Amino acid sequence: MQNELEMTESEIKELYVEQRKIHNLTNLHFLKAHNGLRNQKLHVTLGSPSAGKSTLRSSIIADFIKCNAKKKIYLWLSEESEKDYKTDLSNNPALIKLMESRVMVTSEQDMADELDVDAGASQIIEQVLQSNCDLFIFDNVTTSTFYDDQHVSVQNKFLTDFKSALRYIKCPVLFFAHTGKQIGSNHPKLIEHTDIRGSAKLTNIAEYFYILQPFSVGNHINTSLRIAKSRGHSIKNRYYALEYDSSLRYYHADKIIGFDHLNELFKEQDRLGKKL
Repeated sequence: MQNELEMTESEIKELYVEQRKIHNLTNLHFLKAHNGLRNQKLHVTLGSPSAGKSTLRSSIIADFIKCNAKKKIYLWLSEESEKDYKTDLSNNPALIKLMESRVMVTSEQDMADELDVDAGASQIIEQVLQSNCDLFIFDNVTTSTFYDDQHVSVQNKFLTDFKSALRYIKCPVLFFAHTGKQIGSNHPKLIEHTDIRGSAKLTNIAEYFYILQPFSVGNHINTSLRIAKSRGHSIKNRYYALEYDSSLRYYHADKIIGFDHLNELFKEQDRLGKKL
């Protein structure tokens, strides 16, 4: 079926207003760049293992809870058991208090016998809908039983089904994903969306795509975040430096940086053969 494109003035105005509407408040500048986490949209954060994705996850959770009274988060874990997650949290009493009664957790590690790989995304989608959450975080989709080591056709179906379910999942969805195994710390190039592990479909269907990349310089780690994709929003500032607070154990702030600053971090990072 072919439909002629027709848009009324009222429809254009409605879409314009929707793009600028703030669904969820935030103090993080990289999220403010597209008016916060967007309801019924897929956000993806890509980074190499140990790049700081779990730290960013805590930052987003803390920010969401602080800025959005009474709203709840549903966290789906593929790499950590619930005990592992709680053990890590035990080092941060302030974050525990903040998260009490506001965060729900499911770990694949704790329910291995209950997972139905053949059911694909539907098993997770059902849990998300039942949770009635205001933000769903999937950490990490690329190491999930439903995704990791599956044929690319299975991965694509999983992603297609999840994307389709956003019609019913009314909140923002945030996936964390690993880069391919060839990408390690202090990678000699800027990480691109094409460096994702597994199916490239995830980069295509995401409305918002962030790339996390740390640069080690001496004893200091400079973690950068880049907005690689923001469908429907014109982004003025795409590069950010994340500021880590050792007492909070997460990034307590982010600041806008220019490409020149990012380029300097890239050139100064530790690497074999670097002249000291």
